[in-house]
Amino acid sequence: SETHAEKQTGHQFRRCVGPAAFKDALLEASSEEFERQTSSSIESADSFVEVARTAAVATEELQAMRSEHSRGCMSSFLHQVFSAQSHGEGGSVSPVSVDALTPAAPGTAGAFGWRISTTFSLHGIQIPARADLLGFGYRTAVVVLFDLGLPRLSSSEEQRLFALLISRARGFAT
Repeated sequence: SETHAEKQTGHQFRRCVGPAAFKDALLEASSEEFERQTSSSIESADSFVEVARTAAVATEELQAMRSEHSRGCMSSFLHQVFSAQSHGEGGSVSPVSVDALTPAAPGTAGAFGWRISTTFSLHGIQIPARADLLGFGYRTAVVVLFDLGLPRLSSSEEQRLFALLISRARGFAT
């Protein structure tokens, strides 16, 4: 049910991460998107999992996600995407930063995280936007939580969702 634009964005994401990642996946699946809107905020979170052919391939993917190349590529790509959007007269977007995070993921093959941030400006009004991408490896799976918001989910809510993904991954039999 992905749109053409969403598929293109996914392909660009995979190109940024590199050829070692997302090759010959046995399975890719996404969760439903959780979204909550109020008059002053928009929050959304979803997750996806990819099952690689071997644990070694999953480990390669995790290493690629933690690389400086991937973060730099995503920063440039996202800035281009946001800059290409019509912000109207008097609108702009600041450069996008992608900072590394190291979320705790006990019992997994290691975790990675990116905090993506930028600021949209419209007629002098500054609107900060942040997204977190948190992931981990478990056996042959790479699991990712994507949290986007204006402002983003609270840290405790994000940690609760991430811990739930870890618990579910560890609960699957071999």
